Amino acid sequence: RDFWDTSVPTNATRGYWRPLLKVSHVLLYRLGGAQHWPFHLFHVLLHATASLLVTVWVRLRLRARFTAEAVEPAALVAGLVFALHPSRYESVGWASCSTDLLFSCFALTAAVAFERRARWGWLALLGAAFSKETVVVLPVLFAAEALLRGELRGRARWLLGACVAVTPPFVLRRVVGIGFPDSLVSVPPGAVVERVLGAVAGYHQRTLAPTQVTMLPWEAAQLEPGRFAVPSWALGVGAAAMLGWVLFTALAWRQPRVRPYFADALWWLLPLGPLFQVIPVPSPMLLSDRFLYLPVAGLAALLARGVAALAPRPQARRPVLLALGGLGLAATSLLLLALPAYRTNAAYFEREFSLHPGNSFVAECYARALSGAGHHRAAQRVYQTLLERPQPPHTRVMLVGLLALTYSHTLRDSQEPELKQLAAYFNGVAARELVDLVIGTQRWDLSPEAR
Repeated sequence: RDFWDTSVPTNATRGYWRPLLKVSHVLLYRLGGAQHWPFHLFHVLLHATASLLVTVWVRLRLRARFTAEAVEPAALVAGLVFALHPSRYESVGWASCSTDLLFSCFALTAAVAFERRARWGWLALLGAAFSKETVVVLPVLFAAEALLRGELRGRARWLLGACVAVTPPFVLRRVVGIGFPDSLVSVPPGAVVERVLGAVAGYHQRTLAPTQVTMLPWEAAQLEPGRFAVPSWALGVGAAAMLGWVLFTALAWRQPRVRPYFADALWWLLPLGPLFQVIPVPSPMLLSDRFLYLPVAGLAALLARGVAALAPRPQARRPVLLALGGLGLAATSLLLLALPAYRTNAAYFEREFSLHPGNSFVAECYARALSGAGHHRAAQRVYQTLLERPQPPHTRVMLVGLLALTYSHTLRDSQEPELKQLAAYFNGVAARELVDLVIGTQRWDLSPEAR
């Protein structure tokens, strides 16, 4: 089945086939029914495993160039950075993000195998391939590593095996009739450039300066599917970041001593490649923290290499440790303050709504959560507030429909005129001839584009 093949309508892009994730969700549901604890426990165990794998992977990467006294604390720093980075909040807490957790555990296992020249890494790549489509970047990453180390010829057999290991899911999905994502949208080239630069800026900011623990890390209002209102400063930051990567690449090409740092940094950049919004998809968000789950391993490795390089200098050791300890304490505090919101779906989105009251996507999620918890009048007020703002036509028609659903729960049998008005709206939906929603003296009109 399609990963997003659910019993309720969803705006998610179709064409994702992740059978390992589907199986895990089925098993966890059978274990605990509608309870959330099996999912949370599963995620915590996966996150702990991924953090340990980062520690081992970084230790293997560093030991060829640094002494054991320098490598051990640096590897520990890498594991802690990966474990406590504020972007972990969404990935570890949200059930659907098990796709990123499981994929990353397999990817990091393959990375450890690559360092040890072990062929069992191919099995890990196969597991990653059945977990998430982003697996296509991993052979590219390993080939770049081999090239930067001057080991491309000696690693050719391992790299060939890696390419073979990631192909079965892409063949089998054809056999079971799951096509590739096709619900893409068409936008002007200028919008593509704006979207790419905005995503590049946002992911750099969220990786290097994550000041907030939230599911909506960086706000950019959606104008229409595939188009966002990207602020001008973000366009400049995105262009500067891309220029910086070009210069970093040129420096690594000319300076062999820079190449290990560049190889670490590639683990941050390349896994985000498919998510830099080059191909437009009808997502309501420009970027998301969950996509940073594996790439932060690159940041952790890069930081650990710097710590190992400074370790022999006693005068630098104390300020570096104090700075890292302060950052770790701040990240831990941010996460601990946010975690109680996971007690219920409504509490989670209530917190997000308090952080981003002007964001339509978060407000819609909050209203849906309120309805799901039976608070239909509260959801009604949120939808009405949203409809008072200018909305893109596709958003407005959805919000009017959701508002109508809340009235189907709150109108009483004695309110016969209002019930007839509501019936007129739903009859229009059934006949594919949408009419304005009118309840009493209130009217929520639909533009011709919305209809």
